[in-house]
Amino acid sequence: MPSKDPDIPTYEQAMTGPHCDEFEKAMIKEVKELEGKKPWHAELRANVPDGAQIVPLTRAFRIKRLPSGEFL
Repeated sequence: MPSKDPDIPTYEQAMTGPHCDEFEKAMIKEVKELEGKKPWHAELRANVPDGAQIVPLTRAFRIKRLPSGEFL
């Protein structure tokens, strides 16, 4: 479902919209910073015990603007 707020796009809108390059750069930067802190580790699903909870990936996008409406 498309977002009604142009400053809070869905993943699909962010990746196909006019600011897709900036969103992609921000995602890469975020993942690299998190990898440096090692807050998680990858595991094959076959190795996950029955009943274990797998945390889904969540992304939230926002276009930040100054009060004048210009991009931050």
